[in-house]
Amino acid sequence: YYISQCLSEEYMHSISSWLSTLPQTTCTSTPIDNERNHFGKWTSLKHAQRNVALFDLRQDDDDDSNNESHLLQNICQYLIDIRAFPKSHPPNHVLINEYHPTGGIMPHTDGPNYYNRTATISIGGDVLFKFSKRQQYGNSIDKGQTINHDDDDDDDNNQNPNLVMEVKLNGKGSLIVFTDDAYLQHCHSIDDRVDTLCNQDVVEYASDKCVNLKKGEEVKRDHRISLTFRHKY
Repeated sequence: YYISQCLSEEYMHSISSWLSTLPQTTCTSTPIDNERNHFGKWTSLKHAQRNVALFDLRQDDDDDSNNESHLLQNICQYLIDIRAFPKSHPPNHVLINEYHPTGGIMPHTDGPNYYNRTATISIGGDVLFKFSKRQQYGNSIDKGQTINHDDDDDDDNNQNPNLVMEVKLNGKGSLIVFTDDAYLQHCHSIDDRVDTLCNQDVVEYASDKCVNLKKGEEVKRDHRISLTFRHKY
């Protein structure tokens, strides 16, 4: 499910302003699974070349210094109101990623620690969000293989035969929600292999699997913030 804009410009500005005030920790190679290292602050991940911050909304938040997390609580309620999440499993866990224009994330699943539903809001640059068939360990797609656009004569499906769908996420507060088979049987990813034009624009190009662009259409990348909402057991 995809909504091209679910947040107002004013609300996005409030979120961006708040995130800019979060404390920054030194670079680390600590796995994201060690969540306590990332609660309520930006952590720069050496191995992933992006910044992450985590919020566990199951915890009581009586500290006035943390009241800005109500910005996240309001979005959680919105996701329930539009039935993106059921009331029985409300979003209670937020992962925030800060991507540079050339940054991406390898094909992965979100795993069994969460209810099988993920909602992601994008603020900033546009990007192609890809779904690929989940493979057994050892398959190249699970090692982070991405589509290479350097050779125009290559067919998209030959470059990545596991790709089943991609969606352009615009950075004006778009929302994508995936669940069930898309969550359990498919990996999702963002390419980090993109083109830099002579004017320094960073771009990628839609494949024939893109559901909201024609094949070959250009997507201009920029600094991007993603807010991923899940229900953690």
